[in-house]
Amino acid sequence: MNVKKTHETFGENVRMYMSVKEWTTVTLARASKLPQKTVWTMSRGTSAPTLNKAFQLSAALGVSLPALCKEVINIRQLDNSLRCDELYNTALSLTDDQFSAVLTFAKSL
Repeated sequence: MNVKKTHETFGENVRMYMSVKEWTTVTLARASKLPQKTVWTMSRGTSAPTLNKAFQLSAALGVSLPALCKEVINIRQLDNSLRCDELYNTALSLTDDQFSAVLTFAKSL
């Protein structure tokens, strides 16, 4: 079984989102305040980024970090990833009954 490594998936998703935004590695390097060579290496999936560097890239792209690590993701899912973070943060404050009701509703969609 050929399982893709997380840093390879991360790199593919970074490249996909850079393409949509029409960003180069130089553009992303400036936005993330990381060296261009580091951004290039991470976007190629040739090495595993540190958590801090991966977070810097995801923040610069405006995408959640977990979404960039997910295999088989599309642009719509990447765009919605920050909204998922908002849902998660809201869910933390719900009572058990409220959470169950929201979960039941979501599954019915």
